[in-house]
Parts: sequence; C-alpha cells; structure tokens
Amino acid sequence: MCSVLIGHSDQEPDPNPTEIAAWRYIGIEALSEEIEAHPALYSPWLKLEWARLMADHRKDIDAL
Repeated sequence: MCSVLIGHSDQEPDPNPTEIAAWRYIGIEALSEEIEAHPALYSPWLKLEWARLMADHRKDIDAL
C-alpha cells in the first residue's frame, strides 16, 4: 500500500529522491477531481489508499 500523509506542519518536506519522483501540495477536492479525470497519472496504490481515506476518515481529515 502507498502511504498518503495528511496533516499540518511548519517544516518543508524533504523526500528521498530515490523513492519520490515528484510531490506537491494539493487540496482534498482537487486531488479527488484529478484522480477522477486523469487516473493514469496516479499509481494504483495512491488511488486505493485515497479511496479508503475518503470513505473511512473524511470527517477526521476535514477536522484538521
């Protein structure tokens, strides 16, 4: 499963370049819309994990 991290921080992310090809900040609705419109741009693992997060944890995410 792909890790999808959601939260608040005042630190700049420092991803490992051998593991992460690209990253960016994106809003919840914007990511959901992009996955729907362009599913081939996203890994199967991200799509599975995102669907689970939206189904099981949306209220907690919105409360952040």
